[in-house]
Amino acid sequence: NSEVVHMWGVSMLQDEGSTIGTTAYYKYLGDGNLFVFVNGFGVKELDWDGNVGEYRDRDAHHDFVRLENGNTLILSRNTKADRPDLADDLIYDDYFIEVTAAGESVWEWRSLVHWDEFGLSDSARQNIRVRGGDWTHPNTLEVLPDRNVATSVDRDRGQGNGEV
Repeated sequence: NSEVVHMWGVSMLQDEGSTIGTTAYYKYLGDGNLFVFVNGFGVKELDWDGNVGEYRDRDAHHDFVRLENGNTLILSRNTKADRPDLADDLIYDDYFIEVTAAGESVWEWRSLVHWDEFGLSDSARQNIRVRGGDWTHPNTLEVLPDRNVATSVDRDRGQGNGEV
């Protein structure tokens, strides 16, 4: 019936030294808590009263999911990767990181570590070398029943299969 039953204020997301970004994503967890992502700020969990429960990765961008084990898988990006062996300019290193409720990293997969597994053509490699920057840019993640991520990352071996 489109009736507003509760609102969480942006002021609940303030953090020392942070600038609130303009892009925000929200996921209701079903238990009264809300996952909130603000670009350039990270992912936090707010309870019904707006108390901050969990701090997540400041490099987060676009998507995150609560896993069955209670951990959180976050799509993140290092925007300051200096890899002169791959690009003449800075290149993004998109990555997936699984963190515990305490914020401890327990698993991660980084695109630049698996550069050779992407099977990029010479032309694609040259284009990335000249332009640098945003060469993968995933916007979403989906954990599949076999625990792989929809971007074809084998979480148990930490390897990609070259399909983007």
